[in-house]
Amino acid sequence: MKVTLTQFVTLDGVSQGPGSPAEDPSDGFTRGGWLVPHLDELFVRRTSQWMDLADGLLLAGLVDTLRLVVAPTATGAGRRLLDQPGTAVGFRLVRSEATATGLLLLEYEPGTAAVAEYQGVGAFV
Repeated sequence: MKVTLTQFVTLDGVSQGPGSPAEDPSDGFTRGGWLVPHLDELFVRRTSQWMDLADGLLLAGLVDTLRLVVAPTATGAGRRLLDQPGTAVGFRLVRSEATATGLLLLEYEPGTAAVAEYQGVGAFV
């Protein structure tokens, strides 16, 4: 069985309350609904799952594919994806797409180590 996880995040990594202000007001979070202004046909066609166990599944190495939907906004507060201290997790990008409203649809698979020696800018030129 292949496990695919789809997670919605802001540019500053917040994954709490993407659908509405009332969706998840835990810890006094009042900035929900940040994803809604960016929804379009492409987004609806490409995404289908929502899981609340993201951190645990990722850190336990139980996810075969990670899909991130990154909204072009920053909330400045809220629960973040992978907000728990733990083992570093590395992924490699296998697909990316941008919607007309600015959402980034990113697909990752487990990859190399999350931490490596800095190779300098020359390594990327």
